[in-house]
Amino acid sequence: MKIDPGMINDLFPFLLFSIIFAVALIGSYFSLKKQKEKMRDIALKLGLEFSQTDPLSFMGQGKPVRPAYHRPRDAGIDLQGLVKKVVSGFSPWRVAGKYHGYKVIIRTEKKDKKSFTVVQLLFSQPLGMGLNIVVGNFLSKMGKNIFGKQSISTGNPDLDNKVYISGQDEMKIKYLVKRSEFQQTLLSLYNKYPGVRVDDQGITYREKKVLTDLAAYQKLLDSLSAAAKAFAE
Repeated sequence: MKIDPGMINDLFPFLLFSIIFAVALIGSYFSLKKQKEKMRDIALKLGLEFSQTDPLSFMGQGKPVRPAYHRPRDAGIDLQGLVKKVVSGFSPWRVAGKYHGYKVIIRTEKKDKKSFTVVQLLFSQPLGMGLNIVVGNFLSKMGKNIFGKQSISTGNPDLDNKVYISGQDEMKIKYLVKRSEFQQTLLSLYNKYPGVRVDDQGITYREKKVLTDLAAYQKLLDSLSAAAKAFAE
């Protein structure tokens, strides 16, 4: 069979793209696999539980299961099992459990093609204040100037210059943030982790990368749980 050189030239860009895409996909698969292995080990050492989404869990939901023909194992490859294994390699992971008595959830998320680690520590009970504490930035300062939305003052200049505090029950929030022990705990937390956000449910931290270091998680969770105690006192 004679191969037309013109056809090869026409197909070359597609073949090149396919090869590059396949190599990138394989690299991503093994990178994520290594990441999951690290997180499974970290979860074990932190006393938490590692899990990942079942990629085929949506199949058959709400529908009766139909009898299926099962090809004998020696008749060929288990295609469904192979597909499930490959797809599960790309499924998101999650670590959750109790740390120092607080419920903790660790996961990843993507934004603008970048991966973030999200660590959330939940309070034992919601605060019920409509509380919102974030690091002070240009937008919050603009809000103060344009809309007159002033941050609730703590009376601590260092802390007031670092964070923006707002909420619905301002009387309760003012009582909370005036305590010197609370101020020092919050200031220490934001000095270490500027990406922290506090609301009625708990404390959330976002790292601008996928964090897979045990010591870093221990340090972070110790700081978050110490801060959570200050909110409960």
